[in-house]
Amino acid sequence: MKITKGRHLSILFAIMNHDGVVTSDDLADFSLSSARTVKSDIAELNDELSKEEIAHIISTRSKGYYLEPIDTAKYLAFKEMVLKEYGFFRNEDMEKIARRIMMAQNLLYHEYTLVDDLADQLFLTKSAIKNDLAWVTSFFASYDVELVSTPGKGLSPKGSEENIRYLMVEVFCSQYHDISLQYDVKEFEHMFYDDHQYYADLRHALLKILRESCMSVLDVNTKKMATYLCLMQNRLMSGHGVKIDSKTAAHIKTLYEYKIAEQVFNTEYIVNYNEDEKLQFAKMLMCYRDIDLSNKDDLATIPVDHISQTSDYLDKLIACMKNELGGNLFELELFDVFRTSFESLLMPIYLRSYYDSNKKMRLVTYCDELAEADKSPLAMQMARVMLTISQEILNDEIDASVFTPISLLIDYMLKRINYQYTKRRLAVISQAGRAVAHARADMLRKSCGNMIDTLHIYNQYEMRRINFSDYDCALIETPSTYNYYPIPFVTFTGLGIEDETMNLFNEVFIKGYSTEVVKHMSNITSTYPKFDCDVYVTFMKLMCYKHAVNGKAEEMFDSLFSCGQNLSYYNKSSQVAMIFCQYKHTQKEFIEIYQPATKMIWDKPYEVKYIIVVSLKHDIKITDLKLVNKILFYLYYRVKYIQMAFESVDDAYRSCFIEAVTNKFLSN
Repeated sequence: MKITKGRHLSILFAIMNHDGVVTSDDLADFSLSSARTVKSDIAELNDELSKEEIAHIISTRSKGYYLEPIDTAKYLAFKEMVLKEYGFFRNEDMEKIARRIMMAQNLLYHEYTLVDDLADQLFLTKSAIKNDLAWVTSFFASYDVELVSTPGKGLSPKGSEENIRYLMVEVFCSQYHDISLQYDVKEFEHMFYDDHQYYADLRHALLKILRESCMSVLDVNTKKMATYLCLMQNRLMSGHGVKIDSKTAAHIKTLYEYKIAEQVFNTEYIVNYNEDEKLQFAKMLMCYRDIDLSNKDDLATIPVDHISQTSDYLDKLIACMKNELGGNLFELELFDVFRTSFESLLMPIYLRSYYDSNKKMRLVTYCDELAEADKSPLAMQMARVMLTISQEILNDEIDASVFTPISLLIDYMLKRINYQYTKRRLAVISQAGRAVAHARADMLRKSCGNMIDTLHIYNQYEMRRINFSDYDCALIETPSTYNYYPIPFVTFTGLGIEDETMNLFNEVFIKGYSTEVVKHMSNITSTYPKFDCDVYVTFMKLMCYKHAVNGKAEEMFDSLFSCGQNLSYYNKSSQVAMIFCQYKHTQKEFIEIYQPATKMIWDKPYEVKYIIVVSLKHDIKITDLKLVNKILFYLYYRVKYIQMAFESVDDAYRSCFIEAVTNKFLSN
């Protein structure tokens, strides 16, 4: 059974990866459609699955859907296919992606390609594939390959042999995800090999050499390198070779990667090659390395000047981030723990800038899941700004996908920071004897010691001699009968009674968290229901003219637009966009929540239901910044809080705050 619609793929993936039944509303949210559309799609899918004797989609009244296999072997094979295809397409438009890949492969296979022929193969008109062709042209351009039009002949790709090869390897997408594309271009596959087993054997030989070496490569890149080696030999036999100048050749021969390239080219699977091809592959190895500078093998096999240059690059980046939101993260002692990790992630960017280019668009990274992980708004915004600054430092365009790991690393740093908290001062009242009270106190220290400042034990009669202002509350074993004391009493036995721990948190520990920044956020937040604008670019311009100071509206728009193009402001799962303004453009703090009055398309076919515009000072105290980020996170991923904010901003932020600190407590 072939899946041709992205919605169908999302629905099947959701049902297969859920224990029990899945509601139509949940499936609608996951597939970015309506419950009515889901019901129609389920009926269509059920017919196909039943016809091929794979499975039945069972509907349970008032509960939802689940899958019941007809033939277990067929079902398991189909499930594996769904998982692989979802890993590549996710919630994207499958047909659109398949069309674009088919067009790219055709253009690379033929010396000349008529647009009419492409349209005919897709059973579409020339005007219907106009946008797809524009995307393909842009994609080729990122590899410095130009589509040149010759009257009467059609389009022909023109560029260096090195870049054309890289481009061909990237668009051979089914090679890396083991998927079957809707539009198959068999001729393109034969440009690499006639027998897939040859590729598999070559890759296994490559992997053996890499395993025994002092370097590491990401799994997807091992597949791309093996694919490249297949292509290289066929291209060379057709008279298409690369040329490496003598100065570059002399440098590459000093690299550890050249030694690995020699081993690879000495295997039985590499028959047709010359020295330039070996040098080119060594350069590819350098660009594809998975680097960890805390590893002694990496330190020993990477040139010292590359390590030094990467360190300088990071220092320049940090200096430029000083006046940007989140820049104070790099001033913490905590950053010393993460510095090597940042250098490790930035080094491949530096190396590609040195040996190749960072602007090449990547269709297959295996970071697709990471790209859709729930990264925090602050981490994403910092990655956007760091990407823009990096392009200036390296004087190189950078494809945004390479900064996905950077945003994840920022989130790991944020996770290590605690919310601002005043530790609690507690008195434990003995009712069953001090030995029992000591046991209760020890239980409390073990479970919540990091939230306690003082913990003293008293007999009941000693209550009259203590200074009640020295304590936040008193813990007792049974419901309080001491209401005449000017101190709150909270029941705590330490015996694991149901809900006792959460009651302790809600009555005692939650009060230690500072809520000043939550109040500040509430004070600077405004809501705009039914805002009259249906084009997001126009919306951005309106925001710039509304908030920019000193005539910086155009500069602000250019910054917002380019940052959003690099790493989208839009969250497909919630249909919420969060746009961060830089404080240097606005000179004021605000959070504005907009609900478009009419349907607004963010990136066809995706509708944006809410837009949040944020402008914050860069010098927010780091503990406050963590809480601000968490509240923005809940707004970005949980539409219920936005809807609550239109009723009461205070209540929405208070609910976000409670969820944030409760989750923090439970995670401990």
